[in-house]
Formats: sequence, C-alpha cells, structure tokens
Amino acid sequence: MLKKIGIILLALALLVSLVACTPEPEPEPEEVAFDAYTHIMQQLSIGPGQDAESGAYDIDFVMQMDMWFLGEEIQTTSSGNIKMIVDGDRIESAMTMNTDMGELGTNVMEIYMALEGTTLIEMQVVIDGEEVSEEHFPSEMFDEMLDSAVNMPDFEKEAFQTVEIEEVNGNTVMHMVLDGQMLSDFVIEAMGSALGELDALGMGLTFEIDDIPMTITTDAADNPLSMTMEMLMRMEIEMEDAMLPEGMEQENMEMIVSATIEYTFNAFGESVEVEMFV
Repeated sequence: MLKKIGIILLALALLVSLVACTPEPEPEPEEVAFDAYTHIMQQLSIGPGQDAESGAYDIDFVMQMDMWFLGEEIQTTSSGNIKMIVDGDRIESAMTMNTDMGELGTNVMEIYMALEGTTLIEMQVVIDGEEVSEEHFPSEMFDEMLDSAVNMPDFEKEAFQTVEIEEVNGNTVMHMVLDGQMLSDFVIEAMGSALGELDALGMGLTFEIDDIPMTITTDAADNPLSMTMEMLMRMEIEMEDAMLPEGMEQENMEMIVSATIEYTFNAFGESVEVEMFV
C-alpha cells in the first residue's frame, strides 16, 4: 500500500513539475500588433469627444504625397509637429506644418488654440512668419482640427491581415498589412457631412483604398517610438452636366493619391509643453 501511495505521489509531483515548466503560449503576432496599435490610440485619445479627461502628447510627422489629377502630377511634402494637452475642461493645442509643393512653392503654418470646454479663449495663426486674423478662417475648420488633432483610424483586430515581428537594437519592430476597406469605411464616416454637401451640389465622390503596409516600433517598455503608414487611394468625382466647367466633356474625374506618413512619438504626459509661437 505504501509503495502504491508513493508511486501516486511521485506521479503527481512529476505532473506538477511538468505543468510548472510548460511555457505560456506565445501570443499571436496579430495580437501583439493590435495591442501595440491600441496602446498608441489610447494615449492619443484625449480632447473633445474623447473619453480621457486628461493627457498630453508631442508628435512629429512627415507626409510625402503624390497626386495625379486631370493629367497633372503634384508632389508635396509636409512635415511638422503636433502637441496637445488636456486637463479637464482646459485644452491647449499647437501645430506647426511646413509644406513643400515643388514649383507651386512652400509655406509654413503655425496654429495655437486654447479652450475652456467648447469656448475658444485664445487662438493664433501664423503663416510664413506673419500672424493672420482668425476672421479669415472658418470656425468649422478649427472644430475639425480639434476633433482629430491626429487623424488615425481606430482599427479592429480583424484589420491586421499579416504581421511580422523582429527585434532590432532592443526595440520591437512590427511590420503589418491592414485591411484597406476598413480604412475606407473610417474615411466615409469621417467625411459624412462633406459628402452630403457634395451631393447637394450635384457631385458625388467614390473612392477605394488599397491594403495598407504599416510599421510600428516600440521600446523595451512597450512605449511607442514611431509608426509609418503607406496608402494608395483612388477617388472618382462624379459631376452632373450642369456642374462641368465650360469646355469639359468628362463627367467623371479620377484622382489617385499615394502617401507615406511617418509619426515619431516624442513624449506623452507631464513632460509635454505647449506654447504660443510669437
């Protein structure tokens, strides 16, 4: 009897040791990438219409864009910085954007806004070093800027079609491809009012977005360092005969936009500072 009990106890001890030594299953790459993207979105989810009551971020961005429209190609490069601080009802935001349009010239725009709740208490717009009165800008434009100071869609996990993960110099680099249709749906929702205005003018807009390569880099503590997105979008503008410019016979005008957007995350939280430009 004692021998049988000893064998049973030995078997139980062996089973427990095997369970203890069994490694936890590695998360799927799609899960890792989704968690990293969600973490970025959570840190950016502050400001009007968002859930977080406080927070701050400081982000550099570069956007290279090629547009083909009516037989012409336009190349632009925009770069700059976005800062936002939210402390309860107090909101401060500052954006600097330098746009190079090649032969069409360059410009630098700087915008600062401070609000208490929904009341604008201070605003400053500087273009090419000269301050511009806010009367020259429609208030709706600034409302839209505040609603999405960084306009990145909140993808669902199902959007992450393929994911490859590698470790580079102590950082985690995630290469992924996202479902372009989900981004198309996001754009349609974001442009709801604008699309309605086009319909009222006798114009329609349809578009499609190819699947989107994206790369996210995080440090050893899972803090986001950078994110890059590549997008190819095709838009078709449908116009009624009465809306066509004189001499133009083509009722449908196609625009193709190719863009690469790079975000560098400088800081989140208390280290972020927002100041007026002049």
